[in-house]
Amino acid sequence: MEHHVVYKKKGFYSGWPLPSFLPDGRLSVVLQSAPRPEHYALGQRITLVSDDEGESWQESDDPSIPSNWPAASTREGHDRFERVMDNGRYLAAGGVGFEQWSQSDKEKAEARGLFVADHPDPNSGLIIVGGHKVFLQWSDDQGASWQRREWGVPRARRILGFPRPACLADGTILVPAYDELTSREIGTTYIIRITDQSHCELIEMPPASHNGNEFAVIEISPGIVLAHIRDTEGLAEGYLHESWSYNGGRSWSRPLQTEIWGYPPHLLKLNDGRILCVYSYRRDPMGIRAVLSDDGGRTWDMKNEVVLRDDAVARWGNPLGGNCPGDLGYPLSVQLPDGTIFTTYYFIESDGIVHCAATTWRA
Repeated sequence: MEHHVVYKKKGFYSGWPLPSFLPDGRLSVVLQSAPRPEHYALGQRITLVSDDEGESWQESDDPSIPSNWPAASTREGHDRFERVMDNGRYLAAGGVGFEQWSQSDKEKAEARGLFVADHPDPNSGLIIVGGHKVFLQWSDDQGASWQRREWGVPRARRILGFPRPACLADGTILVPAYDELTSREIGTTYIIRITDQSHCELIEMPPASHNGNEFAVIEISPGIVLAHIRDTEGLAEGYLHESWSYNGGRSWSRPLQTEIWGYPPHLLKLNDGRILCVYSYRRDPMGIRAVLSDDGGRTWDMKNEVVLRDDAVARWGNPLGGNCPGDLGYPLSVQLPDGTIFTTYYFIESDGIVHCAATTWRA
């Protein structure tokens, strides 16, 4: 294994790197960086590219890179699906995400049942309001102009997209989304199901044991899709739960607990057909771990769990308040043409700087 620093800046909280392997052979990573710990994506969105397989990185504003496409709200630019489709269409979809409203509108937001929080900058005159819409956005002229549709989600407090999507063999796109701690006092997971690259429907999944939220999906074989769901409360806290769809994401089985402890997950089908699951490991020794399945996600080789990193010096506590141990992780992986796996995540070492890092390795 080789570890790389992707982006590190003293005095800044830099996290949630999303990697892509570009058609021209470069790697790209998009991340968030802010001068204070916050999970609302109010900081700078930075796109980096590497032409030496992650050894070095340069900032880029290349408009052909999906992470540089326009976004209309605070968070959606980071928690969205974004891809150049085979027909050349630029397509993005997800939850509209957190919004910044005037403090004078706080009562209006609360009356609608929306999530409301203080703004990280106490002098801004603003509040943070949970997004309550999903969107679909596309361009057929390489980003020169865009079309966009938005849909409101009744009873939602804060709909967030989660960039671990699946593009199915029949062209359907499945984008994970969730509404954490809804009015029903249980986390709700959704699939934003996109067909014909222009039609969107929101499918509610059966609940996990208590508070299912961030999750990943992958097509195992045509029409058969696996989801791994984070659950953060109750007796099964910390274990991933699995749900299956046998009809292209139209309906889903009730989630069952797996043996995998760690969250949130990312799923990737490797070139040899095995399924890779990478996840944050937020208990001592903290770091990043992975596990493999050679039977299409039915069972996982826990005896040979792969430890990518176990040297994190992580804060015990959540910048948003509450007890959220181990502020690190959110790994995602891409496989390079030579079979190497490139896994990104955010991390904290002994210097205390929250930064984006990556590991190149072979499974």
